[in-house]
This record gives sequence, structure tokens and C-alpha cells, in this order.
Amino acid sequence: MTLLDDYRQFLELTDHYIVVLRRLLFDASPDRILEVMTAECKDFGETGAFLLLFDVEGIRAAGFPHLSKLSNHQAATVTLFLDSIERWWTNRADVRDSFRQVEQWRKKVSGEIESDPRYTAFRTSHDWILLHAAVLAECEMDAAEVAEMEKQCRCLAMEVGSNWPEGASEPSWMTGDPRALFHRRTLGPFAPEFAEHEWSSVADKFAAVSSFHKHGYHSYRQVTDDGPWQMDAVEFWMHVSRWGGPFAAAIKRNWTGRPTDDLITDPRYQALKIAWDRHAARVYSAKLRRREQL
Repeated sequence: MTLLDDYRQFLELTDHYIVVLRRLLFDASPDRILEVMTAECKDFGETGAFLLLFDVEGIRAAGFPHLSKLSNHQAATVTLFLDSIERWWTNRADVRDSFRQVEQWRKKVSGEIESDPRYTAFRTSHDWILLHAAVLAECEMDAAEVAEMEKQCRCLAMEVGSNWPEGASEPSWMTGDPRALFHRRTLGPFAPEFAEHEWSSVADKFAAVSSFHKHGYHSYRQVTDDGPWQMDAVEFWMHVSRWGGPFAAAIKRNWTGRPTDDLITDPRYQALKIAWDRHAARVYSAKLRRREQL
């Protein structure tokens, strides 16, 4: 596959993924969605299903699907999250209630928001899109073809909470975990060249970040009720030491001894961390829900 083919597949899969999330959320009670968007909510569904709402908002805030037009690839922040929350409430409630809900969110300290599974869902989805925008900016591809592909995306034509468009066909992936189904359809298996010591030496950059992201998704199952809720360089090496197979072997062979500052700015590490953190948020949300039910 060419880089253009890789990018087309990423757009198509992500577009369909968002459509699926919105279709699933269309069936939810409007009152339940409003509850989940309040600052004090601790119940995001038995399997963290309502975190999907924040996935959608993070992807929207990142500028998907117009990645080729993004010039500022800055990671998500609490400020950006709160601005997104304010936009959401402003579009869905009367002025008085909107102001009250946003005020409750802004009273929270940054550390409290950063540990909230909803912020993690927003942050990881946002940064996953921006990671691809940054990779796209490194690749030489036909600008007109890229722009035309981005125009084909249909996800942002629909709003969560609105009626499913009359006559619209049901999307596939409507049973099971949509994130797991998304990962099964992403670019092929791990290849040792994806773990070159230098990111600049990786030829197929889209496939590499996709492969690391997929590995982060499968690795999150090692997260327990005690965390860790976010991956850092220490956790990364701790788990690499336990992993087997060609992925771990290539990492140990090519990455051992890398300075931490160099490691954490590598797009492949970021892709793995994004997947780990997002699914750790799902485990943490279940823990919060059980605590609320006691």
C-alpha cells in the first residue's frame, strides 16, 4: 500500500467509527446524556459506553476530517476540554442552565479534571487525530487528492442526540465493542521495521503508528483496578520487559538506552500511550461506578 492508500484507509475507518458511535448514542436517553455531561457524574455506563460521547467531542475538537489543513499540532489540554464542554452545553440547553453547568466544570481544579475518565477519552481521541495530522505533514502526498478524500467523510454531518437521518442505512459494527472492531480493521500486523531506532528511518509511518496503537489497545488488559491509569516511560519499559513476541523483541533490540525525552516525543510511543490511556480510562470508569453503587 502507498502512503496515500494508508491515509485513505485511516480516514474511512475513523469516519465509520464516529458514525457508529453516534448511532449508538442516538438510542440513549437524552436525559442520560445530559447527566453524563454534568461535572459531578461518576456513572458512565456499565462498560464505560458513555465515554464514547467524549471520544466524539475530542475528535471534533481536533479538526477531523480536515487534517491536511491543520498547522498547529498541539496536544489536548484541560482548557481545550472545558471549551468543548462549554460549546456542547451552549448548543443543547437554555442559557441559564448552560451557564450553571459550565460554571460547575470550571470550578474543578486541573488535577481533578485530568484524572476524570471523560477527559482521558477526550484527550486520547483528540491526540490520536493530531498524531495523524503530524504524520501527514511529514509525508509528501498530492494535496488535491488528500483534500478530496477528506471531503468524502460524512461523520460530522450528524449530531449526537438528533434523529437518525431518514432513509440512512444502519452502519456495520453495531454489535460488540466498536473500538475493538476498529482495531481489527486497521492496518496490518506488526513489522520489525516499524521499530527502527529513529522515527525518521521508518518508511511506512501511518502503518507504524497504527501498529503501535493496536498494540497499546491489547496491552491495556494488564491494567488492574489499582491502575496505572496513564502510561509513562517507566511503565512502558516495565511492560516491555514482560511482553513477548516480535514487538517486544524489536523494541528491546532497537530502543534500549533511548533517553526518556527522546522516547516520549516519538510518534510510535505516543500512539501506544494513547491507546493504553484510553482503555485504562474504561477500567477506571467501571471502578468509579462500583464505588458510587456502594
